[in-house]
Amino acid sequence: MAWRMLGAKYKAQNIVDVRKGVKPKKVPEVSAGDGSILHFLNEWHFAPELYA
Repeated sequence: MAWRMLGAKYKAQNIVDVRKGVKPKKVPEVSAGDGSILHFLNEWHFAPELYA
């Protein structure tokens, strides 16, 4: 599980970097699996609403 969280952290950071300067209100993730990417986006307050 630790390797999955590590990979998710880098993927979530890429999303933040690509969307720099844009603050979305809602973020849907299709095929979210265990939600590990959304976990990091939530921790970093990327958007008020995150959906899997």
